[in-house]
Amino acid sequence: MSHTTRARSEHTEQHLAGIARGGVLGLAGSVVAGAAGFLLVVVVARGLPLHGAGTFFAITAAFVLFQGLAAVGTDTGLARFLLRHEAAADSADLLATVRGALSASVGIASLVAVAGVVTAGRIGATLGWDTDAVLALRIALVALPAAVLADGCLATARALTEIRSTALVDRLLRAGSQPVLVLVAVVADAGLVGVTAAWALSHVLAAIAGVAVLKRTLHRRGHDGLRTAGWGSRALWREFWSFTWLRGLARLAQIGMQRADILLVAAIVSPTGAAAYTVATRFVPLGQMTTQAVQQVLQPRLTQILVAGDRRTLREVYQVSTAWNMVLAWPLYLGVMALSTHYLGIFGDAAGSDGARLVVLVMAAAMLVAVASGPVDTVLLMSGRSLASAGNAVTALVVDVVLCLALLPVWGIVGAAVAWAAAVMVRCGLAFWQVSRSLHVHPVSRTTVLAASVTVIGIGVPCWLFTVLGIDGLWLVFALAVCAAGYLVALHRAREGLALDQAWAALGVRDREAWR
Repeated sequence: MSHTTRARSEHTEQHLAGIARGGVLGLAGSVVAGAAGFLLVVVVARGLPLHGAGTFFAITAAFVLFQGLAAVGTDTGLARFLLRHEAAADSADLLATVRGALSASVGIASLVAVAGVVTAGRIGATLGWDTDAVLALRIALVALPAAVLADGCLATARALTEIRSTALVDRLLRAGSQPVLVLVAVVADAGLVGVTAAWALSHVLAAIAGVAVLKRTLHRRGHDGLRTAGWGSRALWREFWSFTWLRGLARLAQIGMQRADILLVAAIVSPTGAAAYTVATRFVPLGQMTTQAVQQVLQPRLTQILVAGDRRTLREVYQVSTAWNMVLAWPLYLGVMALSTHYLGIFGDAAGSDGARLVVLVMAAAMLVAVASGPVDTVLLMSGRSLASAGNAVTALVVDVVLCLALLPVWGIVGAAVAWAAAVMVRCGLAFWQVSRSLHVHPVSRTTVLAASVTVIGIGVPCWLFTVLGIDGLWLVFALAVCAAGYLVALHRAREGLALDQAWAALGVRDREAWR
């Protein structure tokens, strides 16, 4: 056993084992969801006219914004408080928290949906949309309460350390069914309205499955009686919402950063420009899904560590989690940077806009830095600093929107990419400084340096050489396969330094309860 492995505490190894067991389930689901999301964009970009594809991407971007607004941060609030109630053997407060959180989020979603359906005509007229686009917007909004209900049910299960449900329902069922349903609509020549209806149906299916998951999880943990549960005390709700509403603001700002640029491109440049920008940036959420698989499992673990006041374990788990995020996400971003022309070619004419390649390079570079900063916002949130997290997110959103308004008329979609990258740097920089100052922990360590070295040498350099040498077609596929195999060998040789040996050992556990 290496010195690096021995230096980690026993508590750290226990938490890393739990993160590995839960993370691999989330990762498997994220791989499927990421691939499905990528295929969805390809199907829409190739199956609809460019103007229709851009309108669809704008509608779904608005949908995700409304979804974040309605959720009001309840996912993070549940992650912070449910295990605390369970540890105190207070099932009544736990059920009251779940009931109140779900009621509030679904209620807000319903109000937003009704308001959106009523005003869709005016919105369409302002944006110059035809009747099909307005009808598509209304169809999407009708599915909003179902989407929020599914998210709330799965967030409750995750907060109680049930990770499999998110992988199965959100990643496999919802995300996995979207390209299939949309492809059926495209083949049937259903147009923008049919494609949107097929996409919305996936959220309804996820809501039905999410309710079943919620009932099963609460029953298994001994918390039956959600329908008859009370609403809890005033002190309970003051504590929950004083933390959660700030997270809701932060999440809305975060989603705004992810989607507002698409809406601004559609409004200022054109729907065709929005289609080009969307396909050029599709790799970003694809990589984020891999890191979210780790971070979702990390949330309740950080709560346990912070409650125990174990600063050493916090630092070590933070640093190893950062390294794991890097070995998962950096290969994608490095590969897309080096092979940007081949990446854009997947989407056909939709990626033909001038500046699309530069958009890829700017955003990939920003994501390399963001991943290297680690799950810094998760650490900030689970330490109770929801105000700081919200402030960071809002500041970043303001930077993004202001720069988009300034740069889009001049640089087109490249201006949106520069604005987004600047906002990412601002948010990560602020969170990094706050966590370092308040908790005296940071992601930089031998483990993260090793992760960076392995990914750059194993993936970045070979992919760059493939581009320089002009390798293309089947030869490129073969070269990438060899490169991936070499990368896995490199990870195996560096397994102790990256704590991958502990993760592998944890995955060999046969006890079914350990996976829950």
